[in-house]
Amino acid sequence: MGHAKLMSRWPIFKKNSPPGFPRKKEHPSFFRQKISDLTRAFEKPVTQKPGYRFLTGRAALILWGVLFFGLFFLREFPANDVARYLLTQMGPDVKATARTAVFTPPLGLAYQGLAITATAPSGPVDVDIDRAKGNIDLVTLVSGKPRYNFDLKMYGGEFKGHLRRFLHGKVSHLNGQTTSPIDLSTTKQLTHQDLSGLMNLETDYTWKTGLEEKGKGTLSLSIARLTIRSLNMNGFPLPPIAFQHVHGIVNLANGLGHIERLEADGPMAHLTGTGDVSLANPYQRSLVNLDFDISLRGELGKLPLPSISGKNGSVIHLHLAGQLASPQVTLNGIVLPR
Repeated sequence: MGHAKLMSRWPIFKKNSPPGFPRKKEHPSFFRQKISDLTRAFEKPVTQKPGYRFLTGRAALILWGVLFFGLFFLREFPANDVARYLLTQMGPDVKATARTAVFTPPLGLAYQGLAITATAPSGPVDVDIDRAKGNIDLVTLVSGKPRYNFDLKMYGGEFKGHLRRFLHGKVSHLNGQTTSPIDLSTTKQLTHQDLSGLMNLETDYTWKTGLEEKGKGTLSLSIARLTIRSLNMNGFPLPPIAFQHVHGIVNLANGLGHIERLEADGPMAHLTGTGDVSLANPYQRSLVNLDFDISLRGELGKLPLPSISGKNGSVIHLHLAGQLASPQVTLNGIVLPR
């Protein structure tokens, strides 16, 4: 290949050289410069990161504005007053107070020393909650089925779960269980009974708004070391009755509760039960139709009780019928005066 043809193919040799004439020898730095120019031509151009432009542009002003507005809102918003105000919205027959009320962003509430009083025909019902916490699951708001999580510390135990609302609030579903057992010895003001034992509860219940007593679901309970000290018969106090364990399952459907299984066993008595409860609001007006077979042991077995055919006096068949507040009691076929 001729010298002139080589020169015409390579522009770095052709620059500033008359056609047909060979170029004179250049300085070595000239070749390094041309090679450097050629290398840069094939390099990927450096572009400015979009995030950099975003943080320094007009959008940055909007971002900082929203941030400072949010900080101002959280600082000045009367969150705790709102938390206390919500306690007054429980209903005309319910009164609630709290020692402290805290609103936790974005949509959470926390109460200490929460006391709830509900009116009832037989007298007010008082519920004391040491600590109550709740929040709304923000993701569920998008689906239109909000989920409210709750955590209650009460009567020495803890009860956790969630409440979900469906069909624009027309249907509710409650699911919860105790994560630590409730101490029945602290519930005397609520149950009006002298009890002791550790109770675990589990609920799964669905109902329509305004028809809370007509829902469907399951209630299960278990009690360890249950002792009942406030029983009496025709005005005569009975010795305390103790059970090592109690297990019960109640199925609820359309306002009717059916006791699927109830069993209690202890050194002084063994009990099995079945029956139905027709729920009403308030609950004291619920109708019961229950049967219990009780085998007395120890000191209780020596009590002079009326016997039934084929069984000695230490076996009791107890039937309860009527309103839950004051049912008619039948002992071994004999109706007891109220």
